[in-house]
Amino acid sequence: DYMHISGHGTAQGQLIGGCFESLDKLRGTPYFPKLEHFKGKILFLETSELQVDPMSFEETLRAFGLMGIYDVVSGIVLGRPQNGVHQEAYHDKLRLIMKEFHQATLPIIGNASFGHNEPKCTLPYGVQATLSVDTLSLSIDEAAVVN
Repeated sequence: DYMHISGHGTAQGQLIGGCFESLDKLRGTPYFPKLEHFKGKILFLETSELQVDPMSFEETLRAFGLMGIYDVVSGIVLGRPQNGVHQEAYHDKLRLIMKEFHQATLPIIGNASFGHNEPKCTLPYGVQATLSVDTLSLSIDEAAVVN
């Protein structure tokens, strides 16, 4: 079941994001998406089996904030970490960073089952989705593949 992390209401937009540690490694390189690519999108993040420590998680979240990402996304979906390790701390850090960047109303849900956790579900990058904090739901609103 999804968990409320922060904010309220509904967010709509294409999905953008991926593995937290991979995105962190791409930061500052030509391979990291430009800020304009985040505009109006739902950011999805999930940690790998490396189980990044909460302080490093906070530092990277802050770096994303300094890049302006939280100012332009419509919402955030945070994946459940493997075996639930650091889950509560990650949620607390995300709330802290949202307050720090004056984005406490941004719709954010967590405990999503995708990426490195079990079961290993895939989120279709770039498709239209709807995230609701009020109903704790994430829906994929268009086909991920076309004939």
